[in-house]
Parts: sequence; C-alpha cells; structure tokens
Amino acid sequence: MNHIDLANSVLSDIRNKKRQNAAKKITQLVEEKANLQEKWGAITRLALSIGEVNLAIKSAKNYLCIAADDPKRIIQVAGILAEAGRVQEAIELVESNSDVLSDITKSHFLGTAYSQTGQLTEAQKHLALSIEKNPHIGISWLTLAAIHHFEKNDKTLQKLKELEPDFKGGDDIQNHIPYWFALGKALLDIGNKSEALTKFSIGNQLMAKKTPFNGVAYTRYIDSIISTQNKQYFEKISPLQNSKDSPIFIVGLPRSGTTLLQQVLSAHSEISMGGESNCFSLALAGIELLGDPKLVNQDKNKINSLLEKASDEYLHLMSEKYDESNYYVDKTLNLNHQIGIIKLCFPNAKIIKIHRNAKDNAWSCYRTFFNQGLLWSYKIDDIGVYFAQENKLFRHWKNIFKEGIYELSYEQLVTESESTLKLLMAYLNLSFEPAMLKFYMNKSIVQTASVGQVRSSFNDKSIGSTNDMPKIFDQFI
Repeated sequence: MNHIDLANSVLSDIRNKKRQNAAKKITQLVEEKANLQEKWGAITRLALSIGEVNLAIKSAKNYLCIAADDPKRIIQVAGILAEAGRVQEAIELVESNSDVLSDITKSHFLGTAYSQTGQLTEAQKHLALSIEKNPHIGISWLTLAAIHHFEKNDKTLQKLKELEPDFKGGDDIQNHIPYWFALGKALLDIGNKSEALTKFSIGNQLMAKKTPFNGVAYTRYIDSIISTQNKQYFEKISPLQNSKDSPIFIVGLPRSGTTLLQQVLSAHSEISMGGESNCFSLALAGIELLGDPKLVNQDKNKINSLLEKASDEYLHLMSEKYDESNYYVDKTLNLNHQIGIIKLCFPNAKIIKIHRNAKDNAWSCYRTFFNQGLLWSYKIDDIGVYFAQENKLFRHWKNIFKEGIYELSYEQLVTESESTLKLLMAYLNLSFEPAMLKFYMNKSIVQTASVGQVRSSFNDKSIGSTNDMPKIFDQFI
C-alpha cells in the first residue's frame, strides 16, 4: 500500500473503532517520512483524536514544514501543540514567528496560552491588545474575564458594557455568545448578581437554540448503565488479575471543584500533572463488550484479555499526554459513567468523588461558558435533570463499591484544607506535603473554565454564592 492510500485508510480505521491499527499506520507514515504534503494536516488531527499525542506533534511539524512562513499554518500547529498539552512549546512557536502573524491572531492566541500556564500578567497584556485591535471578538473578552477581577470604576468594565448594543443584533451568534458570559462575569465581580443573571441567561438562550438537551434520552442512558452494571454483573466478572497500577480518578459534577482538587494533587512530588484526558474512553474504543451484559457469558480468560487490553491502552495514552509517573490524576468529564469498568480494569484505582452544595454548583454551571458544549447547562431545569441523574448513578456505584470510593466535601477542602488533605492522602497511601497547600504556585497547564480561579489560594468566596439568588435555584436545595 502506498503512502497516500495508507493515509486515506487511517480515517476508516478510526470510524471502525480500530484505534491501534490507525496508530500503527500513522507511525509508519511518520517513520518513513511519507511525502503527504497537505494531508499531514488531516493526519495530525486524526492522531490527536485517538490520543496519540507524540504522533500528532510529529505530524504537525511535518505539516508546518510544507510552508513554514504561512501565518495560518503556524497558528494551526500552535493550536495542535496547545491541545496536546504542549502549551509552552506553542507559545514559543508563535513568539518566534510574531513578525508574520497578524496582531489580533497573535495576541489572542498568546493571551489564551499564557492564561493556561498561569502567566496571568502576560495573558492580560496580550488579550488587552487583541481587544484594542478588535473589541468585537467575544472569545477574547471571555478569556480576559476568566482571569481578570473587575472593579466598579474599572475602565475595562466600562469598555465591555459600552459594547452591549453591538452584540444584541447581527447573525454572528457564535462570536456573540461568549461576550454575554464575559459581561455576566464582570457584573458578578462588582456584586450585581441580578443583572449578571440576565446576561448569563441571554448567552444560555442563544446556546440552547443551537442544540437542545434531551433529558428523557439522558435518563434512559443512565438507567441502562445502572441496570446492566448491577451487583450481579460484578459478582460474575472478576477484576483484572495481578493489576498493580493505581491511577487516581476524580469524579464530580462540573464546577464542583474537580480542577481545584486535581491541581492540589498535582502539586505532590509523586503525582503527575493530570486533567481532562479522555484517555479512558479512547482506551475502550473497539472493546465493545466492556459494559455490555454479554460480557458475563465470556470465559474468564477472554474477560481478562479484554480488561488487560483496555488497561494497557489507557496507561499508554496517559503516558503520551503526561510525564511518566506511578500516579496519574484523571478528572475527565463523565468519568462517573465509567466507574464500573474502571474498577474492573484497575481494581487498585483510587476514586475520589468531590461534592459541592448543589445550589452553588448549579449556579456556577449556569454562568459558565463550557467550551465542550454541555447541552444540559443552558437551562436551570435541564441542570436539575442532569444533576439528579448523575447523583442517582453515583449512589448506584457507592452501593456496589462502598469504601472503594472516597467522598470529599468541596466546602471542607477550601475551609479545612490541611486536615482534609491529610485524610485524603492517607486514603491514597501517600504522605501529605505542605506544597499541596500552595498549589496555586504550580505552573501546570489548566485548560478548563477554572483557569483563573485555581491560580489563587484556598478561599471560601464561592460558598453560599446563591444565598441571595432568585427562587429559580431553589429546586437544588
């Protein structure tokens, strides 16, 4: 098979959930220095989509070499590097080619990248330049708002508010939506919750129009997990034999403190930087029997082989994304759905469930622009449905695995930090380290909506944030 045909067959493998086959083909193309020209761009995206970070980076560099001075290509490759977690390398690429990039493109990218590495002063400087050049870029305002605390006499706030009429009309909804979340956050900073809620509602209404949330279908999905992976299921299936690996999985509702906890744990000397890796879902691609009722009909050797494959794939993908480590921290969204399979693949895994006051948690979700596009977060009632189903599923896991899941209070974490962490570390069989209390000095990458919040020390500012909110949040009491 020639290189072009080999490259074209990669997509087919991915569609057919043959992740390993696709990875082998991309490896061959890279090692044989295939002359793919523009196709290296597609190969880059495909490699990243299956979690092969190093292959994606090598492919991206091949793509860049085709036209190393092309501004669009430079930003595309920088974006790949950032998405792969190599944010500092992305910054260096853009900085070294700043003379060929437009001011707006360069400034917005650097502002975003610097914010993810915790270099907030640099980030604010570049985002301010981006906005100065074009004040109608909604995403630049949102990125700035995430790391900037607005004051009542703030000139930046005044400029933001003056733009409101410009964002009320027009067809560029995708650009307008983040503006409303930025304005809402600014108003919240100065204590105007009522007006802030109005602005967040505008943004959410625009989001909801794009793709509505189907609460009935979601409820059926959660019920199918519960009915399939029940006590009898786990009584008939033995966990992976001789597994010594013990990754750390953080589960919890979005905006419940999962990023904060991940940053705190990553400040420990023995724990690798982690985040929302999506590696477990990628590792399960093509292993369809896991989580299926038919698995119980397989012989023990077949089951063990499937679990080994999933376990090995997961550890490979995590090592691609993060430094080699005995302890990885994974806080991927919807890990709650996979706790049963995690327990089969990694019987020694440490699973931490972080809880937060439901009313505060719901308000935080409603006012957050999720770049992953969480459909349930656009309406208060939909948030209620989602929370109820996620909590129902967690109670199911807790009933099955009992002490195999550690529960942690967000409120205790931020108000009784040291004592709470000492208990947690005892569960992890690791010693508490004082550096964990200074997690905000950790320069690890943060690419979630908490990008600005986790750069500050423990505080209780978010506790009771809904005490004076309208009754629409009372369903979460």
